[in-house]
Amino acid sequence: MFLIYPSLFVEVSGFSRVYLVLYVDDIIITGDSEDLTSEVMASLQAQFDMKDLGDLHFFIGLEIRYLKDRIFLSEHKYTKDLIHKAGMDACHTHVTPCQSGIKLLKDSSTPFTHFDITPFRSLVGCL
Repeated sequence: MFLIYPSLFVEVSGFSRVYLVLYVDDIIITGDSEDLTSEVMASLQAQFDMKDLGDLHFFIGLEIRYLKDRIFLSEHKYTKDLIHKAGMDACHTHVTPCQSGIKLLKDSSTPFTHFDITPFRSLVGCL
């Protein structure tokens, strides 16, 4: 098995490949060969305390749904959680018209001096 990116590992055997994505204590293992995938999992389970939790449904903010002929990835739950964290559950979308020719000036307004930026930074960090 060799490292491609800091959290992506690949095992190649002949024409078969197994991909392992590691994030903290979560692992995704997938590949195009059930035999090679099982072999990699057995090798890892011999070295580490691991459980096979079956099909993937959630991973670092992604929701995975298996349809008849495809896999659907969504960040719907993550987005709803982020909206809740921002206290914007009751907000609705709205079109904001922008006129051409508007110029934004660097010093056109006074800064918020009484505003706690910690929650804002936390939300931006989630993006």
